[in-house]
Amino acid sequence: MIKQISFALFLIVSLLSTADVKAQETPLSVGGTLSGLTAKYGHTDAGAARADLSFLLIDTNLFNLDLYYQLYLNDTDLDIESGDLRPYLAPGINIGFTDATNDLFYGLTFPVGIEYVLEDAPFEVFFETGPYVQINPSQLFGMSGTIGFRYRI
Repeated sequence: MIKQISFALFLIVSLLSTADVKAQETPLSVGGTLSGLTAKYGHTDAGAARADLSFLLIDTNLFNLDLYYQLYLNDTDLDIESGDLRPYLAPGINIGFTDATNDLFYGLTFPVGIEYVLEDAPFEVFFETGPYVQINPSQLFGMSGTIGFRYRI
């Protein structure tokens, strides 16, 4: 498993190192979070489809896939000198597996976040937090959050 994750990270870094350095307006961006990988496809100015893969490989193996639809709050005007600061809502679903209990779990998540897109570079950074509801195998309510970056391919 470690070999597959290492290969995936190597592949992402290789792709990023061969990309053009100047800022690009492409809809696909990939990057990392505190506990995994993230990818976003911004198909409109109002929204984007996003997937986050999180994993924990210490003492127990845990894998979690979150799928979101990121809705930008375009009517919110956040004046900054350079770049673009965009608040968003990102309702979504999550599914995961842990070998500690051999359980498949799934639920709903409702994060609120903000992303900063650099003006002269193909990078974006983001922060989000919000509630989630785990539906199976047991009902659970909690809060989560993350910080991360993405590179526009």
